Amino acid sequence: MLWSSATRVLLSALSFGLILGSSLSTQAQVHEQHPYRQIMLRTNVKVESSRDKESKYRYSAWGNLSSSDRLYTQKVRLALTITNASGKDLSDLSVEYRVYSRDLARDTYSVAARGELRIPRMATGETRTLFTDHATSEYRLRWNSLVRGDRLSRSGQRYAGYVVFYRDASGPICRDVSSQELYSEYARELRERQKTEVAATPASKKAGPLPYSTGNDVYVTETGRKFHRKDCRFVKNGARPLSHEEALKLGYTPCLICKP
Repeated sequence: MLWSSATRVLLSALSFGLILGSSLSTQAQVHEQHPYRQIMLRTNVKVESSRDKESKYRYSAWGNLSSSDRLYTQKVRLALTITNASGKDLSDLSVEYRVYSRDLARDTYSVAARGELRIPRMATGETRTLFTDHATSEYRLRWNSLVRGDRLSRSGQRYAGYVVFYRDASGPICRDVSSQELYSEYARELRERQKTEVAATPASKKAGPLPYSTGNDVYVTETGRKFHRKDCRFVKNGARPLSHEEALKLGYTPCLICKP
């Protein structure tokens, strides 16, 4: 039975819609809050997103849909709701955030927006909502019927998730992350930045041991959320050293056995 040209065009468009729909479906965000004095604050992160779309279609001489381009411009910002649950007034609160995008072709991450928000004073039980700067990204989805195998190609940058840290004058309080993968990306960026700062600091201005000196190191494992002494029974092969200050910044807490 011969299909009409219009039927073939319709089926091609529907198949493209199914492929496109699967690529645009957003995975459920993993909302984690790792404890470090976290009882002081109750936090919630809401992702506000808007997207513009531009479509271009190409047809063959037989009337079939041969290829289609869809260009997306995406704007994302975070709405951070913070409640003081410490039972006392808080001062000098700092909220540091990163909004990440993912390169669809290379599968790598980059920072689309970053910043720091400050709350000079917060009364007991007070709730505030802070908004981050917008992160803008652009990406393209192209479907081509003439390509063998995977007919859908992706390029450009697309929103990937966030990392948010809450601190006061005494140090870290808690953090919210959309995925552990992005938190690992942030931790790698922090380690590289600290190494650069240490290398650029003149020896005469370095007070005390270096953050990466062996005499000031603690050790963390791949799966645990505690930091340990080198001779602690929980330190196994593969544990990596960090400075005591960096371990606290990354949200690790002291081991109750070795008490570093």
